Amino acid sequence: MATSGPENKTDDTMAEQKSSLALVQSMLAAAGIASRARHTTRFGVLVDLAGETFKIPDLTNSACPSYWKPKLHPQAADLRRDIEDFLELWCPSDDVLAHLQGLDIGGLAAAWAHDAEYKHVCWVAYFFAWFCLWNEEAQEDLPSVVDAEPTVAHARSAVTIRRFENGANIVEAKDAVDTPVGKPEWMVDKSNDTGNVGGGSDSPHQESASFEEGNNREDLSHDTASSGDEKPTGHEHVGSSLEAPGSGEEDTSKNERPSICVSDSSTADLPARSQEEVAEDADLPTPEIDSNDNAAPSRCDAIGLISELLLADCPDDLLTSIQAEELGCAFYDYIAHPLREAYDHGRRRLLSEEIKSYVTSGERGSKMQKTETLPSIEEFWQRRMKGSEFKFLLMATELVAGVRLPEHILRHPEMQNLFNAALEHTWIVNDILSFHRQTELGYIGFVGLIFAQKGDLTFAIDVAVAAASHAAGVFERSARHLAVDLMNEAGETESFPMWKRLDVLLDLRKFVNACRSSCIGSLAWGYATPCYKMKKFSKDSEGAKVVKLPLKVAEDLFG
Repeated sequence: MATSGPENKTDDTMAEQKSSLALVQSMLAAAGIASRARHTTRFGVLVDLAGETFKIPDLTNSACPSYWKPKLHPQAADLRRDIEDFLELWCPSDDVLAHLQGLDIGGLAAAWAHDAEYKHVCWVAYFFAWFCLWNEEAQEDLPSVVDAEPTVAHARSAVTIRRFENGANIVEAKDAVDTPVGKPEWMVDKSNDTGNVGGGSDSPHQESASFEEGNNREDLSHDTASSGDEKPTGHEHVGSSLEAPGSGEEDTSKNERPSICVSDSSTADLPARSQEEVAEDADLPTPEIDSNDNAAPSRCDAIGLISELLLADCPDDLLTSIQAEELGCAFYDYIAHPLREAYDHGRRRLLSEEIKSYVTSGERGSKMQKTETLPSIEEFWQRRMKGSEFKFLLMATELVAGVRLPEHILRHPEMQNLFNAALEHTWIVNDILSFHRQTELGYIGFVGLIFAQKGDLTFAIDVAVAAASHAAGVFERSARHLAVDLMNEAGETESFPMWKRLDVLLDLRKFVNACRSSCIGSLAWGYATPCYKMKKFSKDSEGAKVVKLPLKVAEDLFG
């Protein structure tokens, strides 16, 4: 097992030599494994995995630099209460409510943006909650919002009516009974800062609470619990995982990236795309909102709303055309409005274009995930880089950090490398921690796909950990190079004098810290959430989790 952090094994020269995908390919080649090998079907892999026992090393040491320390936002308790109110308002049933409460969405946001202003960490939490709610409704065995019990539908309708009567972005219940409705918390800054926007090390917040302090509702440290006495989270199904394969990592966007997103360099090791795939992505139509009462809401509908509401000249007019029972109103008040406030129209258009490409190819990616034939590692990697839900939040890092970076910094090649590395680290670590959950649901993620090449689970975990560690090393190298390049830009210009350059450097520091917080925060949440069940597994003498896959996986899924 890999045991050392990336700072001990990844120097600048090594990081420049290969991408994380190239590292995986070289490790497979060194083991004498072709790109496609032992198994080519999902069934064959799941049969071989049933009953297997493996170890997951302490990823905070083996996949992260030693100075990446997970922390919680100092107002994590307030955040969790606010998210409870949001879920109680918008969940269509008690079953869905119980399940989403079990995910600890507030804890994820508090770890993701531990040093951000309270209104910004609230935005992260509301996005996670809203997207998870759309996930739930997309499941065939759950009630749609349009089929919600009358009291919930009535409350939601009343909220919409009050919004438009007042003409202000305030959510209050007009006639709803027993519904905890209030202002979106991004409107109420609960922090005690003195007005300095932004997070990072220069934020005026009190020092963030660490996971080890255990001063919140549930200690998120994976070092404190290994018993199996977790309470059930309610409805257990594919929607349980924020990032499990099938829940959003569809093959999506175009390669041309005008802002912080997946650059051409991140897909340099991928096979050439077919003419059909290129043609499919050539024209990206604007997603339409289906007003059919009987139509099941979908992930594409949800993301499509983001795009339309970001750019609409009169978002209220668009919202009136959406059914009151849908989540368009909730999205605008809690998520789109802060984005419209923070970004000018040009930035919002860049974000909207990225979202449209995600929506357009989402259905194709979902169909690929459900097929019995396994994708190649290169195909899977491309899908993860272009379709991870974490990607959208990383794209909004400026909002979370409370900064605005110059466009030429956002377009800088090292910024592209930094963003790609953060995204790689996040989804790879998530795939490792959710591997047990994936096999229960019959999905083959990154670890399962590596296992399919050789049939050796220890080898598969080692490759995945090495890839995550490498991504962390690339992230740190890119951050250093980006700062050096900023200060070494030739001469002063009237539009970018030295004093302004120093201000940008401070904002860049906050931005990098926010990305770093997202990576280590999602890792800490992955250990703690009941969704992945990591707390029920014991540790060996070296701190590795000893995980046993259920024998009944293949039997339950395939009879």
